[in-house]
Amino acid sequence: MQLLAHIRRLHEQTYKNYGAVKTWKALISSYYGYRKPDSRLFKMALDRMDLEPHEVIGVGNDIDMFRDVGEAGILGIKSIFFDSNQGTKTFENVSPDYRVSQFDDVLKGLAGLS
Repeated sequence: MQLLAHIRRLHEQTYKNYGAVKTWKALISSYYGYRKPDSRLFKMALDRMDLEPHEVIGVGNDIDMFRDVGEAGILGIKSIFFDSNQGTKTFENVSPDYRVSQFDDVLKGLAGLS
């Protein structure tokens, strides 16, 4: 499993504490000077994973839906939007492939989109 995390360096320790950076090959956006939704970040992740967009599922929860699922969709990456109790739930011409409101449902979404 690969991780493309849009986090600041100061949050990297949190990911390490949960084993995410050790378990997954993490691409932490703050190291590269651009962040989601910049397509360069998604393309870099695909290149490093040696995967095509149709082989990837992106999971996003950003209050600005476009940042987490919009650009991924443009590139052909399927998406799961974690619908939290914050922020904007819609964005013009952006529609996630799967929407969840509980963490356990992310796994169902991954299975359904795989």
